[in-house]
Amino acid sequence: MAKEHQIDNRVHTILKQMGLTRALMDSMKDQSAEFLKRSSDERDASAFGWIGFAFAVSEWWYQLVTPEPNFWFGSFLLLTAILGFTVATLKYVGPRKKKIIILISAIALFCACDYWWHIQRKTKEAELKAQTEASQRKDTYQFLTSFMSYEQGDDPLRSTFSYINGGNTDIIVTNVCAHTTDLILGQAAGLQNGHICMFSEGETHLIHAGGDGQSRPFLSGAIGGRMSCADLTMFIDYNLVNQPGVQQEKQFRFVSRWSANGLRWLREEVNSPKRYCYDKLFQSPYGNSF
Repeated sequence: MAKEHQIDNRVHTILKQMGLTRALMDSMKDQSAEFLKRSSDERDASAFGWIGFAFAVSEWWYQLVTPEPNFWFGSFLLLTAILGFTVATLKYVGPRKKKIIILISAIALFCACDYWWHIQRKTKEAELKAQTEASQRKDTYQFLTSFMSYEQGDDPLRSTFSYINGGNTDIIVTNVCAHTTDLILGQAAGLQNGHICMFSEGETHLIHAGGDGQSRPFLSGAIGGRMSCADLTMFIDYNLVNQPGVQQEKQFRFVSRWSANGLRWLREEVNSPKRYCYDKLFQSPYGNSF
């Protein structure tokens, strides 16, 4: 013990000669502890910073490459990234007030970014839905077809109008009407610019996709006499079953013409200004008679 005490005295004497007092040594010890603590905080901050960076990149990549990213998983990645950066920042901040401000700012940043992503997703979903519905309407309109048929020897007014849904979506037909540019009965003037509808009020028909359709002779129930010529524009009013609020319409124009084999129905351009029943070249050589 005496020997150890002598050694301590010698060490103390040497340190005193070097100008290192006990107070200075205690200060150096505190500085060393502070340095070690700061180094530890810097390592932690660096680690949390890299964690935040990794999750931020993951969140960005997830949104970029995933066609339909899950909102909750994306929010988790975003939250983890912001938490990582926040904890890393707090390691360099001392005052409690500043830490509270940083935490509140981080929460506000997360809410703002997450809400912006939510709105962005909803907008994209709405655009995609609109594109899909527009594509369905275009497909249905393109493949909705019709024709007029007549059994030779029968009354021309009993000609049948048929329409077929060749598209990929079921439709609800709300009405089928004919606008008579000309409808000549015998030698009389007949009915010009008239309107004849097939359905009664409130009547609708579901027409399935892929070739379903309907046929109906409708002229005989609306007028009487012997038809010698007809120029009809048919209006089909419908809507897709999955788009009940979007009313659609397609028009077809049919003109009757007599031939050696009897009456024929020809499809013509809807917007053509011709009055086919009075076009001698079109009706030649038999004219609009029966």
